[in-house]
Amino acid sequence: MATEENTNHGPLRFSNFEVNLRAGELRKHGVRIKLQDQPFQILALLLEKPGEIVTREELRDRLWPADTFVDFDHSLNSAVKKLRQALNDDPDVPRFIETLPRRGYRFIAPVSNGDGGLSEASGPSAPVPVRAAEQPIAGASTTTPVPTVNRASPPHWKIWAAGAFGFILALCLAFLFRPRGIETANAAAVRLVPLTSYSGSICSGSFSPDGNQVAFAWQGDDRDVTRDVSTIDIFVKQIGVDKPLQLTQNFGFNFYPAWSPDGRYIAFVHWEPKGPPSIYLIPALGGPPRKLLEFKTPTKCNPVLGWSQDGRYLVSSYASPNQPCQVKRISVDDLHADALTSPPVPSTGDWDPQYSPDGQSLAFVRNSKDVEDIYVMPAAGGTPRRVTFDNRLLSGLAWTADSREIIFSSNRGGATWGLWRVSVEGGGTPQRLSVGSEHAYMPNVSMKGNRLSYASGSWNENIWRATIGANHHIEKFDRIIYSSMQEEGPQYSPDGKHVVFQSTRSGYFEIWRGDADGSNLVQLTNFNGPLTGTPRWSPDGREIVFDTRPGAHPNVFVVSADGGPVRRFVNESADEGVASWSRDGRWIYYMSNRTGTWQVWKRHSDGSGQPAQVTSKGGFAAFEAPDGKDIYYTKFNDAGIWKAPVDGGPETKVVDEPPSGFWGYFGVGRDGLYFLGETGWHSTGDTGAPQKSRPGFKFYDFVTHKITNMGDMEKGPYDGAPGLGVSQDGRYLLFVQLDEGRNTLMLAENFR
Repeated sequence: MATEENTNHGPLRFSNFEVNLRAGELRKHGVRIKLQDQPFQILALLLEKPGEIVTREELRDRLWPADTFVDFDHSLNSAVKKLRQALNDDPDVPRFIETLPRRGYRFIAPVSNGDGGLSEASGPSAPVPVRAAEQPIAGASTTTPVPTVNRASPPHWKIWAAGAFGFILALCLAFLFRPRGIETANAAAVRLVPLTSYSGSICSGSFSPDGNQVAFAWQGDDRDVTRDVSTIDIFVKQIGVDKPLQLTQNFGFNFYPAWSPDGRYIAFVHWEPKGPPSIYLIPALGGPPRKLLEFKTPTKCNPVLGWSQDGRYLVSSYASPNQPCQVKRISVDDLHADALTSPPVPSTGDWDPQYSPDGQSLAFVRNSKDVEDIYVMPAAGGTPRRVTFDNRLLSGLAWTADSREIIFSSNRGGATWGLWRVSVEGGGTPQRLSVGSEHAYMPNVSMKGNRLSYASGSWNENIWRATIGANHHIEKFDRIIYSSMQEEGPQYSPDGKHVVFQSTRSGYFEIWRGDADGSNLVQLTNFNGPLTGTPRWSPDGREIVFDTRPGAHPNVFVVSADGGPVRRFVNESADEGVASWSRDGRWIYYMSNRTGTWQVWKRHSDGSGQPAQVTSKGGFAAFEAPDGKDIYYTKFNDAGIWKAPVDGGPETKVVDEPPSGFWGYFGVGRDGLYFLGETGWHSTGDTGAPQKSRPGFKFYDFVTHKITNMGDMEKGPYDGAPGLGVSQDGRYLLFVQLDEGRNTLMLAENFR
């Protein structure tokens, strides 16, 4: 813990910085950074104990001897501020130095010494990260998981989804698109075992009241020829017994099972093609499902279900037209629904409600477009109280049995999601669990509190290139940018020689640039945490506009194509991002919810003047037409591509695809639009029987207005992410494909 060993081995390193304690020097990328003595001494003391609290008293004793008379609070705050400025660290979303009010500070980034050894920051304070996608705005990913995950966006119906593994995984992960002392004392007693080991994707576990059974959603074993594996059904598994009981039989797509407090029924959410979701009840021992309630419109919310402890109410989330998602309480007796939350406008809204075991409180997630935190309110309604302050993404929450803590899944520790816990009363810094440290989603705690289950999985998105031949038909596919992480948002440079994209290969979503064939990759940004993406080239190829979330709201930034300092283009209190340049480089278009709904706006590319609203009926991702007279754009939750004059005017729908949720899968070429769609029916096999439609690419001709099927994707897209780019000569498409995914349930016995 002390620094003597580290200093003997040479300088200390974290992120892009290097500290020589003996010489009193701080360097970044080898360049020395001027730092006064007191800020440097603070940094040195923090690096002596990475991950541990350095109290204000310790700092006072180190910096100001007992016979020194200063305004200590002011002097210390000033020195810490100077240190943060040197490190480009944000106190609201720290990457390096975490403030513990009235107590002190903690260094939260991993630190390595001269011989390459790591001195990890303690679990709860590991580097704070992010669409999903993200994911997911920037691939509002994301995600995430769709997750870019993420990027983590609400589930969307995909009209070709039957039988598509990518759809199943995206829905499971998109829901997409975290006090330690108690856990540490019992960590040795926790036993982690797989709860399921079946083929296919599994998600949404729920314990029975006695904790001996788990209900979950599963696409079923693809080796079972007796069932339609294009559906997702509800199953129940007895812990310790391998074969589960199947409750729904080829009943479409079913998610989010929730066991009633008396153990007799399981509620779940059911989807039918192109229709709104419904809430059903089914006997836990088997029997016909019964519809309780049908949502009036297809939902943009995560309609996760939760029961009140007396069994009288279900809570879920859904939205009225043009309104954010609200947590609503549904009476099981008369099906009357009351709104319990009133999310701010503009925002995406509230979802994932869960009653506390003592029945006194209700926890939920509040989302402001890829920025989420946990809130708690009285069970009967009232003013919500914020519990987490991460401004990151979440993928499920659960109460501990004593109603004192919340277990949740978050990407606050990096690009891989993990499980954390936070005190409901005191709040404070979330603590990482000893299990579920990565690739962990949707936690669930048994009523006795001795068992924890969660979905464990990962997905792999890569960037592919489609070579376009005669008559706009795809000749071949090549995977050109790939890793074990997420690769999204590809865009060709104007001369076609380079590609820019967003990737989590560094541990966080950052902007990367490479050659057109995917070689010579260079990282352009170093935000080390917030969801960063949706990069677009300037017409001269010298700059790249993108969005990131340094605080509570996403904003638009610009960086040189060669890297270097970034400049904030838009700094507003609204959510703004998904930007692109006009053809002459004078304007930057971007989405904003400053009026309460997503609309396309524009502003002079140098940041001067006032922003001008372009659309009034909804707009999200926009590109200017080749002639510079119109913009073509998609909407966040509506299928199709629209057209409007660059200075505002009639807003006309041009094509009906891409489907809802795939706003990032379209591009504007010199002679038409390229977009994701369903490529029609195929006759295969000896019988020539028609097979389900598949995701593929289409071309809309500006002159003839005809649509051409270009060809099928080999696998599936990833919703909520920027997923398509077109070269200016029309020879190539770049697109994001979900190449691999897995998801299963894990069980932690003797959990505390």
